[in-house]
Amino acid sequence: MGVASSIPYDIRTETNHYPDSNRWELYDGRKNDGAGDETVDNENRDVSIFSFKKSSNPEELVQLALAQKGCQRLKSLIHPYILGFIDSTEVGDSYLMVTERATPIGEWLRTIRPETDSCDLEILWGLKCILEALHFLHSKCHIAHCNVSTLSCFYTKNGDWKLGALDLACNVSAECAFFEENLSLQEHDFKAPELIDGSWKGIHIPEEASYTSEILPRATSTGKKCGWSIDMFSLGKLLQAIYPTDSVAVMPKCLESPLKRMLSPDHRRRPTCASILKAPCFHTEELKLMTTICELQLKPPLECIDIFVLLKEKVDLISKAVCTFKVLACIGNMLSRSIADFQVRDNRETCRRIVHSSLDLLARFSEHHKVDDVVFSVSCLGPYQQLWTFSDRAIRTALLRTLKPILFLLSRDVVNRKLFEPLLAGFSDSNSKLREDTLKSLVFVVEKLDENQLQDKLVRCICNLQNDAEASVRTNSIIFLSRISGKLTVAVRQRVLAGSYCKAMKDPFLHCRIAGLKATEASISYYDVNQICTRLIPQISLLLLDKSHDVNELAMIALEACTKRVKQIYEEKKSLDDGLVSSRVPLKGSNNASYNTDVGVNGSAKSDWTQWALDGLTKSMEKVTSEDTVKEVEPCREQMSHSNTYNPQLATEDSPEESVQYSQERVTCNGWGINDDDLDLDEILDEPHTVVRKQSKSSDSEVESSKICSPERQVKPQSRKPRKDISSKKMAPAVKKLNIQSDERESWDDF
Repeated sequence: MGVASSIPYDIRTETNHYPDSNRWELYDGRKNDGAGDETVDNENRDVSIFSFKKSSNPEELVQLALAQKGCQRLKSLIHPYILGFIDSTEVGDSYLMVTERATPIGEWLRTIRPETDSCDLEILWGLKCILEALHFLHSKCHIAHCNVSTLSCFYTKNGDWKLGALDLACNVSAECAFFEENLSLQEHDFKAPELIDGSWKGIHIPEEASYTSEILPRATSTGKKCGWSIDMFSLGKLLQAIYPTDSVAVMPKCLESPLKRMLSPDHRRRPTCASILKAPCFHTEELKLMTTICELQLKPPLECIDIFVLLKEKVDLISKAVCTFKVLACIGNMLSRSIADFQVRDNRETCRRIVHSSLDLLARFSEHHKVDDVVFSVSCLGPYQQLWTFSDRAIRTALLRTLKPILFLLSRDVVNRKLFEPLLAGFSDSNSKLREDTLKSLVFVVEKLDENQLQDKLVRCICNLQNDAEASVRTNSIIFLSRISGKLTVAVRQRVLAGSYCKAMKDPFLHCRIAGLKATEASISYYDVNQICTRLIPQISLLLLDKSHDVNELAMIALEACTKRVKQIYEEKKSLDDGLVSSRVPLKGSNNASYNTDVGVNGSAKSDWTQWALDGLTKSMEKVTSEDTVKEVEPCREQMSHSNTYNPQLATEDSPEESVQYSQERVTCNGWGINDDDLDLDEILDEPHTVVRKQSKSSDSEVESSKICSPERQVKPQSRKPRKDISSKKMAPAVKKLNIQSDERESWDDF
């Protein structure tokens, strides 16, 4: 529109609710932060803006005068079911009128109503609102609306239907010329037949006192022109638009007869608004309840308590709009009044009753999703936060009882900054029941807590409750800790869970020990082997001797869970170690090693025995870390330098599985891809490379010569023990580095 920056309102130009109108344009708008009072809440910032474009055309100038007159009429009339006026101004080539946020009934019928399964109550209440507004114009203001249609009736956010578009409203008797000049501006589909054929000029109506009769009587000598019957015919057309043949909502039978009379060509048979309001459909229990809700702000506190109790039972009959914009505001006012009056001792009991009934109704609305969280933060959040600072046990009990449903209306920031600390203060109360209720209510707050609050403050408070004098509090603290254990970090679990559960198993209260056992079993996957073996299993084993049979059974189950967990950890570790060992063995076909697939002496396939030799050599090199160890190896070195014979005493447990005679075994270096003659033993022993063992194909003479010991180390045959299978032993020479001279190369190769 180009005027949004010149007025204190933001106009959404894409939301034109009057696309086919040649006069008004209706947009949704919002009051800026700098407009008016800064204390205006968010719900009152949403407005509707009617825009009328000015022109120098004489006909449009007349329509501009009508628009200004309708604006002035709307500003002067104050009624709960007449559209609320806020502001008007002229900006550029437009004349703007600002009202409360409203949607034309025609648009609501097309878009909003089909989304609801049942809207009979909303429609009946809306019709009652329009009838009362027309009755107010006819009987109190003595004017007719003259343009009742789906474009002049509006649906507001609090569920009420309101009458607007008063441009043509006038007293037909006193303003006959004005009415005749603007007759063509009325909606044609809602125009009475006497206005179409022009016969309205000769019609007379009775005195004002006869308006309340069921139908308009015949003409009298008063000579006043008719006006009200025009609105009644238009209202009948509005009913037909609201209740079409394919509508989900069904017109009440009690309105069928009045509808026929409203659409009668004879204006004298049309009923008045007062007579239609007497229909039974407008006096049901639900509509009476709606009327009571509208009067809540005018009721004294004790009557409001009774109404809140009634609304709690009838919450299914109330729409979300009514709960949010009518009842919620009243609840906020009642809570604020109770906080202010609580300082007077004589009023405290009444204040407690108001707080209890208000919070119960608020919780019921939240359970049925009847309240918008944004409106709640504006209407009730302030008083609700102040109530948490009260130390009165009756008020705190009501707060704790209703915390779970109301928590859906609270943001994470509000819970952490405003609610969490006052909630923890309940643990310092001397009443054990209040401490227990505080603990039970904390379960619902966990989902909205920050990490710092959850991992630090909350855990410390729960651990301190294990020292509480009340047994039920100690038991519930273990149950609470078990429920939040999945949200704790690994470090907090390792520090808190095992100790807390073991302490619970020592508790003299039976149910506390049961809670500790159940919690241990449920969270067994959070412990390591050290905690299970040193803390949990010993303590659980003691409970096998408990006097309670239930404790014995649970202890046995928990013990089985612990052993199963230990076995699982062991298998995981073993598979991990096996994977590391296998990763050290070179793959077949690699450039660094070659695999020998020769056949052993006993006919079985010869496995790669280089691994046991490598393991023995590596372990020996890791053990030798000091000069003393090297000195201990010197005798072994001297023995090996004087002998070219394999000594079976050097075999260890890591020998290959094949039972091969030691005289036929020979160490070669083809694992490095070089010949035996070019082997440099110093390089071999410096780095733990893979050594490949081959089957020796020496002659019998060589075998016999290999059995001959050197003179210094000659063994007597009589003292030698029977030779054993060395397949399961390792060969691990404890040497760090052997410098073999060139003249000793031949003896090492024979070995």
